[in-house]
Amino acid sequence: MMIFNALQNSITEMEQIASLEKAAQNIQKQEKIDNMFSEAVYAANKTVNLLDMSYQKFDFKLSEDEYKRIESLLNKCILAIDKGMIQKDTASYIPQELDKIKKIITDKWQLHFHNITDQKIKMLNTVRGISGEPIKVDATIKMMQSGAIWGDKEESFNKLESGILQANQIIKDLDLIDEVTLFFEKVVSGKASMGDLTPEIVSWIKGKDLLTRLKINFK
Repeated sequence: MMIFNALQNSITEMEQIASLEKAAQNIQKQEKIDNMFSEAVYAANKTVNLLDMSYQKFDFKLSEDEYKRIESLLNKCILAIDKGMIQKDTASYIPQELDKIKKIITDKWQLHFHNITDQKIKMLNTVRGISGEPIKVDATIKMMQSGAIWGDKEESFNKLESGILQANQIIKDLDLIDEVTLFFEKVVSGKASMGDLTPEIVSWIKGKDLLTRLKINFK
């Protein structure tokens, strides 16, 4: 009987150990789910902050339905937190849905970025040779291009904003008139001819002391 009692006690102890091990595994599993959810919530919050920043600085907007989709995602996060226990399905859904939303944002941002920078970059390339500060012009273009891709860093938006402001100042300081702008666009593309040098353009070039920097070549 003593042997059977000892065996029974051993079995009971083993069951208790197995139960503890299972509980530990469940805790580890839940911790993994919680970490996944926490990272997804952080990424969602970052995306919302960047959306607000891009709207404030560059008037970037999504559609009403897209904003509602983001709101729905955030509400699911709040509901999960209020329940006090994050389910695996929820922890998996949040990052998946966020990735889909970020894909939409990325595609729309690409279009918006080109709308707000293409003309300025084209103009900077046009006036680079007459600006007197070609290195500054190149640096300004580089700053703007740093915001071409939607990412997760505010720094790229800050650089883009600085680049746009600097580009505006460079162009403003040149005091360009439309006729001169069109002429230099032809110069940059290699399509300018003597016939394009109107009295107004020549007068502007003389006024800016640029005669010696304008070269004429035969085809």
